[in-house]
Amino acid sequence: MTDKDLIKNFRIALENQKKGNINKSIDLLKKNLDKTPNHFESNFLLGVLYIHKNNFNFAIKFLSKADSIKPNLPDIQNNLGRAYMRMGEFKIANKYFIKTVEINPKYYAAFNNLGLLNERLENFENAILYFKKAINVNPQEPVSYYNLANLFRKINDLDNAEKYYLLSIEKNSNFVDAFINLLDLYERTNRKDKLDEKLKLVEKKFINNSTINLIKGKNYYNNKKYQLSIETLKDISFDDKDLKKEMTRLLIIAKSYDKINNFEKAFIFFKKSNYVSKNNYKTYFNKENSLKIINDRITFFKNYNTKKTYINKEKTEPIFLVGFPRSGTTLLDTVLRSNNLIHVIEEKPIVQNWIKIIENDLGKNFEFFKNLNSVKIEKYKSIYFEQMKKYVTDDVKNKILIDKMPLNIIHLAEINNFFPNAKFIVALRHPCDCVLSCFMQSFEMNDAMSNFYNLKDTAVFYDKVMSLFQIYKTNIKFHSHVIKYEEVVYNFDKTIKNLCSFLNVKWSNKMKDFYKNSAKERLINTPSYDQVNQPIYNNSVYKWKNYQQEFTNLLPLISKWIRKYNYDL
Repeated sequence: MTDKDLIKNFRIALENQKKGNINKSIDLLKKNLDKTPNHFESNFLLGVLYIHKNNFNFAIKFLSKADSIKPNLPDIQNNLGRAYMRMGEFKIANKYFIKTVEINPKYYAAFNNLGLLNERLENFENAILYFKKAINVNPQEPVSYYNLANLFRKINDLDNAEKYYLLSIEKNSNFVDAFINLLDLYERTNRKDKLDEKLKLVEKKFINNSTINLIKGKNYYNNKKYQLSIETLKDISFDDKDLKKEMTRLLIIAKSYDKINNFEKAFIFFKKSNYVSKNNYKTYFNKENSLKIINDRITFFKNYNTKKTYINKEKTEPIFLVGFPRSGTTLLDTVLRSNNLIHVIEEKPIVQNWIKIIENDLGKNFEFFKNLNSVKIEKYKSIYFEQMKKYVTDDVKNKILIDKMPLNIIHLAEINNFFPNAKFIVALRHPCDCVLSCFMQSFEMNDAMSNFYNLKDTAVFYDKVMSLFQIYKTNIKFHSHVIKYEEVVYNFDKTIKNLCSFLNVKWSNKMKDFYKNSAKERLINTPSYDQVNQPIYNNSVYKWKNYQQEFTNLLPLISKWIRKYNYDL
């Protein structure tokens, strides 16, 4: 192959890349390398294209070849960092990004990537510094502002999130993703005036944009214009690249039908939404993994009896808010944090990460429970608090801290073994309402949440979780306060005052007005974000009756829990 042919093939490959014909571009570059393996440009571009194809081993192979031909070029180092970061090899990625900015201190993309990398590692302070360095190097590039806005949103700094979304739009007035995230921020924090104002502008600017229409449909739903929500959303759709948006579209239609009491159509669209969600996540999550975790604990703890007793020491031990998902934990979270003496850490993987460390050190068969000594106990207590510190800022560390993660109920025995003085707030709700609500919501997906794609699997999972909890209640002594969602709804003052007494904290009248500032103060990261921004309402109590025919074959499985917790069929 002549040099002229090489250049021609490379030029055509570039043109195909710009048109999105990645596979054709790769084929042309491979032909170049078959004849001339050391062609730098073909090796480099092929490496970049394989990053786009998520084939990171091939990306690294060709980028490394390019690096051997022309060493220490910042573009190569940065792309090697990107490939390793996408593989989860964060230390190696960091090395290449640092090398990039050492070669070229003005290489803003590498600073931006260092920000993304540190964000992934939850080194948020470092991430902010790197994003700001990227901005200082190239103040006109909107992506760094956008990434910084996303980070501030993640850490609940909502004012800065808004500020940097607006700055990214200022740098690029056609930056549709920045507009979309800004609108989503306004919607999720109940800033209706700003949302309406910006939405009118964006609709004119991006005509027939499906994502903008999705936000418009959500806004109609939030403003109780349910028929308009249905009309807005029924004629749009999202392809396989945007399955999460398609799932959300179907879910809002389902909820809108539910609100206008068309329960038959609502159920159809809930099923459609869950079907899309299942297809989106089926290669990532497996419900059997979560069931195994529960079954392993059932097997061990049904024959385990602790001699530990609760001792009221002055030493501070953690407080946990647990329960089956959709049992009212987010409502309790919002009520509790309205008391200035309390801070709730909302659904962070503190216990999950802590359990992984224990299992890596001591094993997964629970036999170590029988041989724990004071040295080991203190060691792993310290590790728990180290994990917690990642999510506790200086302004709240002196408050009463509550670790809220509903399914930590599964790990209650493990927690109690290391923290015998821990307190557990256990949220309960009518089992049928719990099961239905899990089926009707969109969760941040994981193995456990993948049990909620249909009512039967949800009921089976509920039965397993509550069976394990009953074993804990029978065989383990722990300090708990059970609080029913229905009691919060119908007898708020007495119920929350009793909870405050359990926590040894004074009742605050602000707790009655929990909903007034809940959304403005923080971004609620659970499916209940649109429900706790309003006063207590009772139309979610016995809601399952609207879908009673769907429970015909499930009641034999969960009726024992209905009786156990003194609910009515």
